[in-house]
Parts: sequence; structure tokens; C-alpha cells
Amino acid sequence: MYAEFKFLVEGICLTVVGLLGSVGNCLCIGMFIMMEGNTNFHQLMQSLAAFDLMYVVLSILMFGIPNMFHIGGTETFKRFFTSLLPFAQIGLTGSIYMTLAIAIERYTTVCHPFFKFYHSWSANLYILPIIAFSIAFNIPKFFELRNSFLEIDNNHLW
Repeated sequence: MYAEFKFLVEGICLTVVGLLGSVGNCLCIGMFIMMEGNTNFHQLMQSLAAFDLMYVVLSILMFGIPNMFHIGGTETFKRFFTSLLPFAQIGLTGSIYMTLAIAIERYTTVCHPFFKFYHSWSANLYILPIIAFSIAFNIPKFFELRNSFLEIDNNHLW
């Protein structure tokens, strides 16, 4: 019962929804790149879509596909998982803080338009610190997981 549920939800559903999300994020990035007058908002939305795309694609690779094809227990997958998980966490952290940056940018634009008019800030003032923080915050995740082999001798079980 649990195996069927895991196959349907984590395998099929996560992969289908993730693929739809990936297509949507790619379309969002393309749409904001082609818009005229590439504003700070457009650049922030491109960055948010890029972080989201990174997280969604890595989630499909780490959780969706292994549950669809029952390869979660193989040694190759374990090495693959432990090296990709920190990058997925970077994408998730970046997505959260980029959403916060967009909220702050929209707040200053709507509630304080004259401040926004007289203080022209680049989108990089938001984007670069978020990228740096997302990477720095998740550096320990690169050292959390590792693969180890445990040999079990059935003759000496108590």
C-alpha cells in the first residue's frame, strides 16, 4: 500500500506537476527577458523563476524519477542524491528570499513612489546578496550527507 502511494504521489504526481512548473518558469523567464524596458521588477521575477526552476528540476531528479523507476536504493542514486540535495536547498532558499525581495520592491513602488522615483536602485542590489546568502547559508549542507557502506555478517547477529 505504501509503495503504491509513494509511486503515485512522489513518482507520477511530483514529476507531472514539476514538469508543468518547469515549463511555466521557462516561459516566465523568456517573457520577462523579451519585455521592453527591462525594469527591476522584471529582473527580480527572472531571478525568482530561475531559483524556482532550479529547485523544481532538482526535486524531479531526486524524488520523482527515482520513485517512478524504483531506483532509490541503488548506490549510484545515493551518490547522486547526496551531491544534488545542497543545490536544491540553495534553490529553495533563493526562492524564498527572492519572493521577500519582490515584496519589498513592490511595497516601495506602491506605497512610497516618490522615494522610488528619487532613489534609483539596481535590481542587483537585491539579487546579488540573495545569491551570496543562499550559497553561504547552505554550505554546511554539502557536508551533512555522505555515503558509507556497512557490511552485515549474519553469522554474528545476536
